[in-house]
Amino acid sequence: MENLIFTMSRRQLTGFLVRYGVIFAVMVSMPFIASLHKPLTGLGMAVGILALSTAAAAGGRTVVSPSGIEVRQFYVRRRHFAWEQIAGLQPLENRGSTFIRLHLVDGRHLALPCPSTTALAPHPGYPAERDQLLAYWHRHAVHPNASIGLDQ
Repeated sequence: MENLIFTMSRRQLTGFLVRYGVIFAVMVSMPFIASLHKPLTGLGMAVGILALSTAAAAGGRTVVSPSGIEVRQFYVRRRHFAWEQIAGLQPLENRGSTFIRLHLVDGRHLALPCPSTTALAPHPGYPAERDQLLAYWHRHAVHPNASIGLDQ
């Protein structure tokens, strides 16, 4: 069986960059512009933080293979979870963001960076990618209590 690789699409990343950039630039620069105290410093900070946020979003990747799930993020080391460590997958929606939470046998959990969709980075292909990931999980589930994620 082939590996599945989920990343942020160019369209999703561009939408994120534009929306987040405008919102963040306005929020950060308004106090500096209102007081006329170093407005370029505020804009410089906004651009720097926007660049880091964009790199973090673009660096997110989920790789699903016959050996398990690998999570890659820009600011976090790569982590691999064998199917034996995974108790389940659960699609969640929280404040306009929809993502998949990975539940581990030891009780820990983490949100997968992709596939996901948010108000700032909408992804029209999310439902198909979610279903593809859950179907792959269903075929490889080895934990006896693996039922999370199958109830949508």
